[in-house]
Amino acid sequence: MTEQQWEFLEAMTEYKQLNKRPFPTWSEVLDVIIAIGYRKVAEPSDIE
Repeated sequence: MTEQQWEFLEAMTEYKQLNKRPFPTWSEVLDVIIAIGYRKVAEPSDIE
């Protein structure tokens, strides 16, 4: 697992524990991603 993947996993685990949400919505997942510092800075590309 990469460092970024581990950071995301830890952030999601913390979010789920704090909010008592075993299955967060996609909106909540996006909120966590933004909270750990990710921003859209490049043009979209195809998903592989």
